[in-house]
Amino acid sequence: MKKRALFTEYFLQHKWEYLLGAVLLTISLALQLMVPLVLEEFTNGIQYATTTASDLMELAVYFIWLGLGIFVFRSCGRIYIFRLSRMLERDLRTRLFQHWEKLPAEYYQNQRIGNLMAHAVNDVNVLRQIGMQGVFQMIEAFILITIGIFLMAGTINLYLTLLVFIPLPALTYLAYRFRIKIRMHSTKVQEAIGTLTSRVQEFCTGIRVIKTYVQEQEEMKKFMKENDQNIKANQQLIRANSLFTSLSQGIVGLSYLLSIVFGSILVMRGTITLGEFVAFNTYLSLLISPIENLGKVINLFQHGKAADQRLSEVLATEPTIKDEKDVIPVMALSGDIDIKNLSFYYQIANLKLFIILIYQLKKEQV
Repeated sequence: MKKRALFTEYFLQHKWEYLLGAVLLTISLALQLMVPLVLEEFTNGIQYATTTASDLMELAVYFIWLGLGIFVFRSCGRIYIFRLSRMLERDLRTRLFQHWEKLPAEYYQNQRIGNLMAHAVNDVNVLRQIGMQGVFQMIEAFILITIGIFLMAGTINLYLTLLVFIPLPALTYLAYRFRIKIRMHSTKVQEAIGTLTSRVQEFCTGIRVIKTYVQEQEEMKKFMKENDQNIKANQQLIRANSLFTSLSQGIVGLSYLLSIVFGSILVMRGTITLGEFVAFNTYLSLLISPIENLGKVINLFQHGKAADQRLSEVLATEPTIKDEKDVIPVMALSGDIDIKNLSFYYQIANLKLFIILIYQLKKEQV
């Protein structure tokens, strides 16, 4: 049976807390979607000269209450979801450190300190960002896009809505094309950071030997080589992210252009009112940011998948010394201890050193 991803496991453990945060955020988004309706009523009143001073005061009060409601519920939902992501960060680092304590010394002889630090800092930070920005923006995009499209098609004009949203499925295609490339570059970046950190750690540890044998220039060459590799890895990741983001924004801009051009034609023909045109573009303005964030969230989840896989590999490493199941703990011992022909070995690089112990430990002797 395939083991769940670390973030999925945490999400399921705190599903009710995430649900509460999602409900608070949904209420704020529902209030946000009422703004275009108020603007439609205001614009139609101005166009047909039916708005009075009392109507303006009433609309102003609506805007104030909507603004307060959006502020309160959005802030509460954001704080609640972000708090869960910080708890995820704390629990993951604690779990990782506890697991490292169980692993033998041989494990650390085969690992570079920089890689271990990259796991504890960078990989955990990526999963925290998924729990923070990823979850928040995913909920926001789903609610706004679903309800917004329904309101645009059902209350304003179905054909204009279909026309405006024709380019948007291309975002899904772009996400599919870029997901593997971004995940691969993300893995290379983390590996480069780990290698560079290890180089600095090894330099600091052996600084006396380096100065004694006048090896500063050689160490600088090694550092510059690995630093250049780190820069190249980051440049490749930035290039892929930038290209994906630019293409996504171009697709969204095309949708906005179609809305302005064809919406204006419908207004001049009398198919929709000026207020409906303003409401339609306000809905579209509300949807542009979530649609753009979908690309960022997809990229973030690709980073997170790579980070989750690296952390899972570390946590899946079994300690060489561990208790069997149903072991009865020994609460107390009394008497002498005789050690006879106890053999063990420990490994240094590729060498295994064997040791045989014969020893007697008397009671109350240390």
